[in-house]
Amino acid sequence: MPNNVKTYDGSDDSEDHLKIFQAAAKVERWAMPTWCHMFNSTLIGSARVWFDDLPLESVDSYDESKKAFLANFLQQKKCIKYPVEIHHIKQRERESTKDFVQRFKAESRYVKGALECMRISEFMHGITNPELIKHLHDNIPKSVDEMMRVTTTFLRGEVVASNQVRKKTLSAWKQHEAGRRKFFERRGDFKNQQRSERRRDKFTLLTKSQKEILALDKGKFKTPPPMTTPVEKRNNKKFCEFHGEVGHNTDKCMHLRKQIEELIKAGKLSHVIKELKQDSEKDQPKIAKKGETSGKDKPLEILMVQPWQRVARQRITQSFSPNPEISFLPLGDEEGTEGPVIIEAEIGGHFIHRIYVDGGSAS
Repeated sequence: MPNNVKTYDGSDDSEDHLKIFQAAAKVERWAMPTWCHMFNSTLIGSARVWFDDLPLESVDSYDESKKAFLANFLQQKKCIKYPVEIHHIKQRERESTKDFVQRFKAESRYVKGALECMRISEFMHGITNPELIKHLHDNIPKSVDEMMRVTTTFLRGEVVASNQVRKKTLSAWKQHEAGRRKFFERRGDFKNQQRSERRRDKFTLLTKSQKEILALDKGKFKTPPPMTTPVEKRNNKKFCEFHGEVGHNTDKCMHLRKQIEELIKAGKLSHVIKELKQDSEKDQPKIAKKGETSGKDKPLEILMVQPWQRVARQRITQSFSPNPEISFLPLGDEEGTEGPVIIEAEIGGHFIHRIYVDGGSAS
């Protein structure tokens, strides 16, 4: 079968198929029986079903086969349109310019008698692309071939421009995505920093750095576990004296920090706890400036409340130095005093309002 002879499934123009087949058969100089067999082999789909359903001995020659074929597939014959029908070929809504150009070529092919200028005019009025309309009106083509060539060039340029816009959009999108990735990386670093700060908050505050504590109390620490970070990813500019390897600073070593915390809880590093130092500083007496009295030098008042039925009628004031024995002048009945003696004294900077003195046994 020649390459230009295509199969027929009953959906295209039946006359077109017959013309192509007959032209090929004449060139090949087939005998008439060969025409029948070769034509039969071009039918597929619904056309094959039609041929197989023909009654036996109803077709005796190629001419009879052709008549039956045309009669059955007459509805597929493309009708010749009048020139006025070219006005109805318009670009549809949501139809691309490329698809309209293909449809215009296919439908205008069957419009017989339409002049060249009419085809050009109807095409320019049928399209809806404003840029293409302006382009064609700036330099009106003189033939349909020139018009189609200009349109094809315009569509090709539109595709190139669209690709450039898409590349720019894609580049902007990539930059945006890169910015978002950096933002989330920074956010992740911030979260890690917060997590690290929260972890540090769980540790006891120290008066010395981890490096100083390691240098002073090195014998108290156990051998650290190996570092998990791969060697190729470690920072060669940072050295940990606890591990004896590069990767991080001694003051940032979490293994060392955890061991310090364990020793603090065991009471072996109490001298490096910041709170204890601050408390000891608070306990130390402050040196008062000249003319000032410290809080501890100010007399405090101690009130001992106790009901008394009788009170002293005479007030005696005496001062004593620290060393001599303290004694009071005897008071007799004639002086009008009954009941216990109430002694008020200042001892060690404290005012004591009532001191009870046991007089001993009457006997």
